[in-house]
Amino acid sequence: MNILLRYTLAFVAGILLHDAIPTRWLGQYGDVVILGGVIVLLVIGFLGIIFGKLSRFGLGIVSLLVFLGVGWLRSPRHTYQCSIWDVSAYEAVVLSPPETRAKTYKVEVEILKGKHRNAWKPLTGKVLLYIDKNAKKPKYGDVLFIRGVSRLIEGPLNPAQFDYKRFLMHKRIYHQHYLKTTDFVFTGKQQGVWYKKWAYSVSEWSDAALKKLVPYEREYAVAKAMVLGLRDEMDNELVQAYSAAGAVHVLSVSGFHIGVFVWLITQILGTLKKRRRGKWAYLGITLTVLWFYAIMTGLSAPVIRSAVMFTIFLLANPLGRKENAKNALFGSALILL
Repeated sequence: MNILLRYTLAFVAGILLHDAIPTRWLGQYGDVVILGGVIVLLVIGFLGIIFGKLSRFGLGIVSLLVFLGVGWLRSPRHTYQCSIWDVSAYEAVVLSPPETRAKTYKVEVEILKGKHRNAWKPLTGKVLLYIDKNAKKPKYGDVLFIRGVSRLIEGPLNPAQFDYKRFLMHKRIYHQHYLKTTDFVFTGKQQGVWYKKWAYSVSEWSDAALKKLVPYEREYAVAKAMVLGLRDEMDNELVQAYSAAGAVHVLSVSGFHIGVFVWLITQILGTLKKRRRGKWAYLGITLTVLWFYAIMTGLSAPVIRSAVMFTIFLLANPLGRKENAKNALFGSALILL
């Protein structure tokens, strides 16, 4: 079995065990115990390599247990420090650019604190907001003051229906809140990491440039979906038309786009790889184009997956290693997890 696949499976097993085992089984300090175990295993593995006292099989077991523990620690539990039902207002930060819908903006927020019995207390967790389209559109990093109480997301009403509640639970989202224009205000504060802010600003710039090039509404909506992977400008009738034609897959950005870029660059700069140090120049140009496109799409998950996989695959040749698609696939899965 591929060694990267082993580590990936161990990492996934750690994530799944973290979600499956109840908190009460390990107590309040369960994560601390796991972290201590991972540190001990790392020390054992390091000393085993230095002094040669650890067999190859033993080192493999230690490595798998380390990835199992890291997978456990990778998935923090979602808890509220006080009941969400007792909160009359809360402060939250926008986690991603809002999705434009027919009558609302759909956006995920992370709760920072809540007003509980006339006192502000820290809260943790995420809420899915549906904001009236007449309100100002929030941006990534905006801190909002929100009035009212969110409600639990309901499960499917039919047995065979898609379980949207379960889907959101895997994203640590359990509540939703419908907001009118008077239910929230912008605090003027900004949070968030710098590279995401930069990526989303580049994505907005790309969107504005595309809108100028394609002035017609429906054509612009299709072009935006195909190039940037955003369907928020498409109406249900247009999406259903593509679905009926069996071509709805073209309305999303995927690894195919990255593959096209790599193929085009290979055709244009193929001779550069034959020159002295040309491999590194080719690699630099290719990765710059790939990751700039990933930033243009707002670092969407499908594009990041493909960009990481192609990055690992393309690094093999300049480093004097054999290009291996399996290593690229399993390595990208491990990195993204």
